[in-house]
Amino acid sequence: TLAVTGRDLSAPQIPAGLLAGQTRLTGGLSRDTGGFTLRDLVLEGDEIQAQANGLFSTSQADLNVRADLRDLSLLDPRADGPISIAGQVTRDGEDAAYVLPDPRVETAYGTLAGAVSARPLSEGAVALDGQVDLDLPDLSRASDLADMQLGGSAAIQLQATGSYPADLGLTLDGTLQDVRAVPAIPNALLAGTTDITTEIRLNDTRITVTELEVDGQALDLSASGGYGHEASELSADLRLSNAAIFTSALSGPVSASADVMRSGAEPWQIEATADGPGGLNARVAGAYGEPANTNLDIDVQAPLALANQFIAPRSLNGALNADLTLRGAPGLDALSGRITTAGARLAAPSFNAALESLSLTADLSAGRVGLNANANLSTGGQLG
Repeated sequence: TLAVTGRDLSAPQIPAGLLAGQTRLTGGLSRDTGGFTLRDLVLEGDEIQAQANGLFSTSQADLNVRADLRDLSLLDPRADGPISIAGQVTRDGEDAAYVLPDPRVETAYGTLAGAVSARPLSEGAVALDGQVDLDLPDLSRASDLADMQLGGSAAIQLQATGSYPADLGLTLDGTLQDVRAVPAIPNALLAGTTDITTEIRLNDTRITVTELEVDGQALDLSASGGYGHEASELSADLRLSNAAIFTSALSGPVSASADVMRSGAEPWQIEATADGPGGLNARVAGAYGEPANTNLDIDVQAPLALANQFIAPRSLNGALNADLTLRGAPGLDALSGRITTAGARLAAPSFNAALESLSLTADLSAGRVGLNANANLSTGGQLG
């Protein structure tokens, strides 16, 4: 039987202030060959309240626990509000599973609830079956924790079935509503309702994503693949409803696709394309791995207006074409090829002048760039 009272207790392992003021521990605790028995074990303090009652052993369990913390700022100064954790653990026999029928975590940020069972198998393996639901009704509450301006809401459900490390299946379904994460994500990217579905198979040698689907008003993504010791692969298709979400220079849909694969420790084989408004087109193909095995062909056609947000009040009009090869570790020394533009225009309103019919050729080789340019001055004369 316990009846212990302390005041302003502290230890290196205990968050500062957690046991401030008077803290009292009462109840009964015993141990025998059958395991631990807790009889109305209660911890009472100004900041924390905890209770435990029941039996826990390697073959039997019927344990109820609850803990309440007055303010999460005691654990992380960026957090705030109370947290409550409650649950029951049961088990009936050495071959039975540990069952958590209704674990629950409640905070000012949202709730986590579900039902989970875990059955120990031979050689450290475990069989899992359960579901966990996470509800975050107001993401703005977590802005300080994330160190960015959050908004919107999220509801996520995770299901697990199977055994690890043999074959564990995970399914995640989520619904995001008007999610914002400034400055990391443009506000319009996840505006409205965005549904996410993921199915994963997991064992000790491979992770397989059988399905990844993101379906939103502005963003659609479909992907599948796997990563393992013997082989890895990824196929993905993406569609953005409007490039203006990321840049004011373009308006219209963008689509992209990628196929990536690798056998063993060999280089990654890459085939990726993208198409968008204003003549935007890109293709990357080849091998990427150790510097000696990297050989990528890169072809890009892009509107020069993409640079305008970085050079304002100056502005560019026209198109850029790049036909490049990367051989070796990424860097200027490994790049070769040509970048060109013809018939472009550079306006410099601060000088009341512009370069018109601008043509530029840049030849890259062995870390050197050879430039050849000519243009007409709007004020008269030529350059180049």
